[in-house]
Amino acid sequence: MVSRQSDASPALQTSGAKTDEDLRNLHQLGFDYLSIGTESGDDDVLTRMDKGYQSADIVEQCHRLDDAGIHYNLTYLTGLAGHGLGERNALRTAHIFSQTHPASINFVSLTLFPDSILYAEMQRGEYTPA
Repeated sequence: MVSRQSDASPALQTSGAKTDEDLRNLHQLGFDYLSIGTESGDDDVLTRMDKGYQSADIVEQCHRLDDAGIHYNLTYLTGLAGHGLGERNALRTAHIFSQTHPASINFVSLTLFPDSILYAEMQRGEYTPA
């Protein structure tokens, strides 16, 4: 599973790798639903987690999917911002998500796995979970 941009292959790091025509063609071929693990709409959190995109990118790419007729759902990762930052993260994410048209929004809770970068940061005192 890819959790940070630095974990992804070069092909996954390119935002908007498909042209608008590619997206329309995919829709015509029956590709009609996408699950997008945005995790947050807070630029500070996205940067801290090295996601490789910002909130404006989320809005832009979702609008491209809308224009192509491809339905999508968004995933919000509760607890990702860390201790004391949850309300700010939720409000900023709600602001971004309200500019899109997802079929649904999924909420999942953060789990820190022992072999993850974030777990190591927690162990070093660089990240405090919510």
